[in-house]
Amino acid sequence: MTEPMIVRAGIPAPVERVRRALTDPADLRVWLAEHVEVELPERFAFWGRTTPEGDAPHQRLLHADERTLRFAWLLDGEETTTELSIEADGDDRTILTLSQTHFDFQDVITGKSIRGCCRRTGARCWQTWPIT
Repeated sequence: MTEPMIVRAGIPAPVERVRRALTDPADLRVWLAEHVEVELPERFAFWGRTTPEGDAPHQRLLHADERTLRFAWLLDGEETTTELSIEADGDDRTILTLSQTHFDFQDVITGKSIRGCCRRTGARCWQTWPIT
């Protein structure tokens, strides 16, 4: 059975800076993927050697506004929906919430699926965010 995976992180930076880290191609190349194409509200794609199934972009932008990015991401032959949302938590702090559908925790533990990649990749990537 799949459940949505949800991860929340507090980031010591204002919402505007976190949004830029999520949408600026130069910032995304630092912490997310080698190759990035962002043209909001039409395109949000990334790929490369450290991206699961990163031979080509496998994302399709579904929604983008000032606080939310939602995209379909084909992983293991299954279309998942990944959402990144941000909200202010005081003047200089932001809460980032990442969710991904079609997440089967047991498959991730056994290595049967890579669909938990956001959980692992997000934790690693957030440590290298270009937020100052």
